[in-house]
Amino acid sequence: HGRLQQCRPGRQGRPFGSHQGGPS
Repeated sequence: HGRLQQCRPGRQGRPFGSHQGGPS
């Protein structure tokens, strides 16, 4: 992850990324 931005908290407060709970 980290291609869109940096590791920001996702919807579930998890790192930004498609493999996490963040917005795809």
